[in-house]
Amino acid sequence: MKKIYFTKMHGLGNDFMLIDLIFQDIGYALLTKDNISTWANRYTGVGFDQLLIVAPPLYENIDFHYEIFNADGSRAGNCGNGARCVATYLYARNYTKKDKISVHIDDRSLALEIIENNLNKNNTMQVRVNMGKCTPLHNDNSSNIYRCTPSDYQAISEDCFESDKEIFDREHISVTCADIGNPHAVVILAQDLDINSHKVNDLLIHWGEIFQKHSLFRDGVNLSFVSVKSDRRSIDLRVFERGVGETIACGTGASASTFVCKKLAMIDIFSDISVSVLGGDLKIEYNAKELSDIYMTGEAKLVYEGAVFV
Repeated sequence: MKKIYFTKMHGLGNDFMLIDLIFQDIGYALLTKDNISTWANRYTGVGFDQLLIVAPPLYENIDFHYEIFNADGSRAGNCGNGARCVATYLYARNYTKKDKISVHIDDRSLALEIIENNLNKNNTMQVRVNMGKCTPLHNDNSSNIYRCTPSDYQAISEDCFESDKEIFDREHISVTCADIGNPHAVVILAQDLDINSHKVNDLLIHWGEIFQKHSLFRDGVNLSFVSVKSDRRSIDLRVFERGVGETIACGTGASASTFVCKKLAMIDIFSDISVSVLGGDLKIEYNAKELSDIYMTGEAKLVYEGAVFV
């Protein structure tokens, strides 16, 4: 029997089990899908949305290596809330005292900037993450907008977007797709639709489950429902995450949704955007005119430390 030490953390309620491979050499052989899904169980395990791994760097000029596994044991290519937790953990463990930390994950490097250190006050830090560039998900459709049924899809142009917002039921939905290290399908809700209504609850789960094995998304997708507020500088967001289900915060979802909203001119293209998720608020910075990197700022919190037996 082997003991694996971990730290429980969360970013606005998007919660994580973090395993540190810097101080404990357990190897990757124990990070199986079965073990991860067992630990993720909220009744018989630790309970979490994602598992975070921090390790020594694999490349020059990078401070640390970082990996993500979803609750079902599948890999994730990016996680903004997780990145903030990684920065907070590294700082709290005295692995670094740099205000700007570089980590590498999958196909990209992320820059993590400590904005406010409240570890001695309430075990939290405010962290700003350079999420990198958001790009269209598919190359075969310039608009990346699709009208979907449960079994099929049709590419449509941006000219159809406004009318298609009204097509929103269990048989038809229109999504705009984007990639920020992991895939996102974004649905802009009609202005008169309450994002916390029973209808939205039902359709988020309904389409979230369908899209995990849909012909448009070969490897599944994160589904975001977005309600744009009248000030055009803030949005409400709910996300069904691939390999997890609905989470109460999603940093990549906030970033991809801001990218899509600015692309479709739904929000002010020059302003920073406040994104309200079920767990709190995130600030997203993105200059659509310059096609800049996307920056996300929010809180991360240390909760407790523990160990699991394998």
